[in-house]
Amino acid sequence: MPFAYYLLIVLFSLSVFAQAEASLCREPTTLKMGTVEQKSGSLGRFNLDRATAEDMNNLSPLNVELVVFKSPELLLLSLKKGRVDMARLKTAEYIFATSKEKSLEAFATLTFEQDTQASSQYSSVLIVRADAGISSVADLKGGSLALVNVNSASGYKVPRAYFPDLVGMPVDEFFSHQVLAGNHSRAVNDVLTGKVDAAFTASAALQYSVKRNGFERDAITVLWTSPTIGLAPYVYQKNLCGEKKQDIYNALVTVSNNSDSIVRKSIGYTQILSVTEDDFEKARKIFTR
Repeated sequence: MPFAYYLLIVLFSLSVFAQAEASLCREPTTLKMGTVEQKSGSLGRFNLDRATAEDMNNLSPLNVELVVFKSPELLLLSLKKGRVDMARLKTAEYIFATSKEKSLEAFATLTFEQDTQASSQYSSVLIVRADAGISSVADLKGGSLALVNVNSASGYKVPRAYFPDLVGMPVDEFFSHQVLAGNHSRAVNDVLTGKVDAAFTASAALQYSVKRNGFERDAITVLWTSPTIGLAPYVYQKNLCGEKKQDIYNALVTVSNNSDSIVRKSIGYTQILSVTEDDFEKARKIFTR
């Protein structure tokens, strides 16, 4: 049988497979965007998601329904079961959600207005109060520390992985006393009010957290910065049709660029950046140690 004949069969089979795959993709008329209900002292995750959904409805052709969950765990479960089409996840949540299941795809992240350089990466930073008389990491040995919570990337996992390389011992041995603040804003507040000597928090939210606690950025000194990891991603279900995925990305770009959007006026961020799984490779290695 001629080679050309075999080639035609192969090409035909590939075409049929591609058409079948395309026919299985989803294109919901109403896009369900998941979020977690507002909690006291948080950085405004719910407010950001609510404003984003409203802007997407008003400024793009998409019809978006905001679905509110009582906890991040319930949001992740709903994403896993395909009951929600998209969400903005924290880095740690994304790593956990995709550790076994591969039904979600990270496609974008946002940068806040105060960021001096737009980047899809961020770091864990060790901060102290500027007027505390602490000028080096060595000055903190035996001191007190605030961490965020055990599931936080920049506020727990990353520093425990990288900080020992600097000081030659685990975080638990270097600091004599530790507290779990619960979120980044509280960790920063614990430093500003003198409850602890230092805290690990996220570089991407540092200025926001300081100002939210009623101080200026120069009230805080950064003594250590970790290697970068991927910034909190927007994710959508992989089985959404390609055109729908592009519409979602375009809608987020429109929201971030429109000076009349609720997000720009009330929360403030400059632009949407594309991300891929590669952006989270370092974070995944840390979480799977």
